[in-house]
Amino acid sequence: MTTELNEALHSFVNAERESEKTALDALLKYNESMDYPVPEGVLVAFYENDAFYWATEDADIVIRACEDAYQGEYSTGEEYAEEYFEASFNIPDYVRYYIDYVAVWRDLEREGYYITDGFVFNA
Repeated sequence: MTTELNEALHSFVNAERESEKTALDALLKYNESMDYPVPEGVLVAFYENDAFYWATEDADIVIRACEDAYQGEYSTGEEYAEEYFEASFNIPDYVRYYIDYVAVWRDLEREGYYITDGFVFNA
């Protein structure tokens, strides 16, 4: 890569990063002004992992989408899968030990669930 091209690429990437940081800062400031703000860590994790929302300038859309997608805080996806599965189905105690929650989480991921920074979201 030529030096000029490399410098132009660096310039572009730095401008994009600065733009994202400014947008996130504005979103966090708007969130703080709300009566019931989304916890900052949850909003940051959601925003940074869902590129679709980087393009919107409507903070309400991002915050509502985050509230809708947020499922809770868990140490692993499997922990969430276990709680989700047991809340959804009446499972007898003797059957619980046979359920593969790793596989349940894998299936939930295929349905759009993801975990980032300990927060589970359903896209």
